[in-house]
Amino acid sequence: MLYGLTMAVLITAIIMILIKRPSEEQRALEDYYHGNKLYELGHYDEAIAKYKLAIIYDPHLVKAYYNLALVLEERSYSEAAEAWEKYLEVVKKEGVEKEAWDDIGVAREHLAYCYYNLGMEAESDREAREYLKRYIDMAEGMPGHEGFIADARERLSELE
Repeated sequence: MLYGLTMAVLITAIIMILIKRPSEEQRALEDYYHGNKLYELGHYDEAIAKYKLAIIYDPHLVKAYYNLALVLEERSYSEAAEAWEKYLEVVKKEGVEKEAWDDIGVAREHLAYCYYNLGMEAESDREAREYLKRYIDMAEGMPGHEGFIADARERLSELE
């Protein structure tokens, strides 16, 4: 009888743990929102870690890719460019809700900005040319980029 009672308590405990355990999607959202708070407080490295965890738990959580790219811009244009490229790739694959279409345009602006800065700051001529060409291709037709495009073209002509 003692054995049966012990087993019943053990099974009940296991069931309670499993019921209370958050799903991967819930865990992803918790990490995403925690990352947002950390980002607001200026704790960029910790925010980056939370966004990356959110993506691991839910690779379809498009807004985690977006915010990861935003915070990476505070650290590194190179890492941010990769993150913006990944965000746009995930959006293309997963799609986005109608209200998020503006985010795609903003993401493209940020990616162009990263390419511009990487091209202007590049140590090697080859890298500078590559990023500046990417910038010009992406920024053509974007309002407010005319002066930057002119600067990028001037820098390209100096490199060639």
